[in-house]
Amino acid sequence: MKQCLDLVLVQTLILNAREVQATIADLSLSLTEPAHGLVAHMDGYIRASGLNRIFAKVADTARSCFSGYMNSPERNAHRRDRIAARTPGKPVAPPRYAKVSGSVAKIVEHLISPRLEKLPPRQLVKLRRQVDRFTDFARTALENEPNHLQTMPKAILGTSQRNEPRTEIETTSKLAAAARYSGMGPLKCASVSICRFVQSAGWLSEQFKRAERAYEAHGRLPYNFGGHLPAFDMSKMPAGSKTHIIMLLDSFRRVILEDAAFGSKSGRKEEIARFDNQGKNEVNAAIAWLTLMGARLTRDDEGDINCERRTFHLLDVLPELRLNRARM
Repeated sequence: MKQCLDLVLVQTLILNAREVQATIADLSLSLTEPAHGLVAHMDGYIRASGLNRIFAKVADTARSCFSGYMNSPERNAHRRDRIAARTPGKPVAPPRYAKVSGSVAKIVEHLISPRLEKLPPRQLVKLRRQVDRFTDFARTALENEPNHLQTMPKAILGTSQRNEPRTEIETTSKLAAAARYSGMGPLKCASVSICRFVQSAGWLSEQFKRAERAYEAHGRLPYNFGGHLPAFDMSKMPAGSKTHIIMLLDSFRRVILEDAAFGSKSGRKEEIARFDNQGKNEVNAAIAWLTLMGARLTRDDEGDINCERRTFHLLDVLPELRLNRARM
């Protein structure tokens, strides 16, 4: 049983590490492609204020595409018109569909057209019917609600501070990531996930040792592996944990986040500054915030853009969920 528990522990830690990687990858996308898939990739980091321009462009593109698209009744009417206008003795004129242009044309040419060419005829007919239904719905939605794609608020509530109430922060000068994560920058967000990952490693090790002792004493595993990952407490972490956190942030920052400011303290002319000079303030800020957040609550995944509990949920690791699913 010990070997089996050790295997499950290692697999759980690997999944936790993957969760941290996915979170930091999302952070990277939120800096460069906050509306991923809706607009073409842009060079450089996008600020929260730039999201309004992106959403306005998406709305204009949607209206242009939907206005030029012919659903089934419109295609039939267009066919009848072409038949009525046919010159005797000559074939019916080909259909005149709207031509796409700009960034939409690039998406159609490089992404959509190759996929459509590979579809069999029956699937093309099925897909066209689905597009017909969605287009009718989208047209109605855009007509009834001109501002269907809402604008980004100019200010949101920031994170909690010790002995201070939460205050509003301007999103105009913030990066787009801040609008999703309660005004926090990407390095602080990454530090939060890494802190919880390092904490989960020690916590899971203790839980599996407890399960091993319970099996030796009673011949069965405990029903609950200790509940949720407890509140973050730096004083209970093993010696060297903070150095471990800073080193992991250093690696994630270079490899996944691809932070353009990495090594800026060395002026980019000398060798990149040591890891302990990079991100230390962000790690300290993440530790302070996690200490204030306490343990995760049941409905932390709910809430709006001003809910920092939801931000906590988005950045956290959830090892107990995987253990509960494995038990089920």
